[in-house]
Amino acid sequence: MNSTHDYGIIFGGLNVIDQLEGSCDMDYVALTLSQIGYVFSCQNNTTPWSSQNRKSTTISTMEIKYLVTCVATQEVIWLYHLSFNMGVPQHHPKVIYGDNQNVIKLMEKIQIHKKTKHIDINTILFMRKYENTKISIDYISNC
Repeated sequence: MNSTHDYGIIFGGLNVIDQLEGSCDMDYVALTLSQIGYVFSCQNNTTPWSSQNRKSTTISTMEIKYLVTCVATQEVIWLYHLSFNMGVPQHHPKVIYGDNQNVIKLMEKIQIHKKTKHIDINTILFMRKYENTKISIDYISNC
């Protein structure tokens, strides 16, 4: 660690962080195992990313994609607070790209119906907090 104490990521040398963008997706590995992940970039630098196997007892693809979008949203909120506490506020909305339009619609307006009734209540409570943030969930094909 002593030999790398002066290493770091340089974000253009400005006191303002440009728009934070990210993508999230999932893939089934096996019947009860999913690979979920997200990656974020800021000023053409990859900031945090995650890829992990997750035991899945979800009933639909939409449910697991909703879950990974919630995880990515939690990361964006954390990054926003980190940059704010470092004195580098963000002036642009944060954007997460996903490839499931049903998830995007559900993120915009939480509704309980037959496809969402199995989603964990903690996830739904978190999304109530999401409604007050400046995070945009946008569609991208084959994310």
